[in-house]
Amino acid sequence: MNEKPAPTSDPLSGLVPPGPPPELRSRVLAASRAALFAAPRRPDRWSLLWASRPLRLAWAACVLLLLAGHALLVGPGRPKHEATARPPSRSEREAETELAAIARLPRLDPDARSFGPGPGEPLAPAIPPGDEPQKENRT
Repeated sequence: MNEKPAPTSDPLSGLVPPGPPPELRSRVLAASRAALFAAPRRPDRWSLLWASRPLRLAWAACVLLLLAGHALLVGPGRPKHEATARPPSRSEREAETELAAIARLPRLDPDARSFGPGPGEPLAPAIPPGDEPQKENRT
């Protein structure tokens, strides 16, 4: 009963992220100074490949060779073949029909029939009418 309520000036003050540690600035400056005056690193392979003029010329020659081969194989004199799909076989058509029948919702389908007796025959009532006495089943 003697507890003082917490001040309600800012209810989200506990969600403020903490500030950076005080020694972070000095550590970052020291690391950058060390990296600036350190010996240069050996370049990676991609930098070496990019800097190599013979390798760039070989790459350009390969690209030109591939383009020329494509132009010769698929030239303007060759007939263009349209991509045609072969007609589905009978088994594929039957499978599609079966899948369409399975996917149909029986409650929403106006042609759906019940799983009970054949068409035209009434279903047996699940609950006997109230005016008939119930029969006892003793075994």
